[in-house]
Parts: sequence; structure tokens; C-alpha cells
Amino acid sequence: MRLNPLTKPGLLQRLKMTIALNKLLADDLIYIHSTGDQDSKKTFIENQHNGVRKYLKIDHETMDVKVYGNSAVLTGTVQLETEMKGVKSAAHLRIIHVWVKQGGSWKLVAHQSLRLAN
Repeated sequence: MRLNPLTKPGLLQRLKMTIALNKLLADDLIYIHSTGDQDSKKTFIENQHNGVRKYLKIDHETMDVKVYGNSAVLTGTVQLETEMKGVKSAAHLRIIHVWVKQGGSWKLVAHQSLRLAN
């Protein structure tokens, strides 16, 4: 009996997420985590797909978006739960995202977050 590799638990969900992230993230993405770690588009997607860094819960408390032609800046605060290398943690963050409209679609080009006191 031959098993379908897509039946491996969570694999299909991770593949769908990988496809969605490829569409959403700019090729030259700079993603700076609140820990100071920095990811490119490639490393961010690989870490998500391989389960190195998992976002278990993201609750946006505040969000403000300012659009400047083909660019937009999003600022806000979030409560999130992550799992990294098997260790779960919670964080309260202030975030800034820079989005650019490329080829008719909005792409995330930069993310930076800062830990806030809970």
C-alpha cells in the first residue's frame, strides 16, 4: 500500500500557507522579529513551512493604515502566541508594516516589531 504524502498531519495546511505567503510577501522582504532575528522572504517561509517558528494566535488590538499612492504603512499592537523549536511563548507587540502595490497586488516589504510590557 502506497501512502499519499499529503496525508501527513498538517502538511496540506502548511503547503497552502506557503502558497499564500509567496503571494503576500515581496521578494525582497525584510522581516525583523521582536527578538531581533531577521528573516528574508525565503527564510520566513521556510521557518513557517518547517515548523521552526509557528504563529499559534494573533490578535490585533489596534491597527492604523496610511496609504501613500502605491505604498502603505500599517502600525498597530498585537497579542500573539508563538512556538519556536517546541517552546511556546506569548508576547504583546507594537508593529509596523510597509506595503507596496506591485503588479496590482499589495505586498509586504518590511515588518518590525517591538515587545511591550504586558
